[in-house]
Amino acid sequence: MISRKLFLGALLIAGLTAAPRAAGACSCTGEVPFAQAVSTSKQIFRGTVIDVRSAAPEHPTMVWARIAVAQYWKGDPGEIASVLTAESSATCGFWFDPGVEYLVYAQSFDTGETVFTHSCSRTHQMWAGDPDPDALDEVTPVRGLTWGALKLLFR
Repeated sequence: MISRKLFLGALLIAGLTAAPRAAGACSCTGEVPFAQAVSTSKQIFRGTVIDVRSAAPEHPTMVWARIAVAQYWKGDPGEIASVLTAESSATCGFWFDPGVEYLVYAQSFDTGETVFTHSCSRTHQMWAGDPDPDALDEVTPVRGLTWGALKLLFR
């Protein structure tokens, strides 16, 4: 006959291993290297957050951050960009504060024009001396007017 302590110990171990596991929190592996962030982003821009709103019912558990674009390096976010992100930091959502300026590295969300960012991306709040804008100026082509390009072709 199995002793009572051995039986209770086995029952406890069985209960712990059979219990459903809680969902893990967001865990980033480190800062995304600059070159990788540039190559994988659909849009890169800086701007000030206007507001943050729920994206439900189309995208439950997500929010839209509307951002007044001051400058862009990749893609064309327009004057007001809408960026999707998870509403919780536990699911890697990026926390946008209205009135604060950010540098946004946004990836494609689907086959359409929707873009998203997350806390494991290179998206960050701007600060004095932020090296990313200068680095972006060096690696992205200057966007000239079509007329200037045509004029050079016909000289």
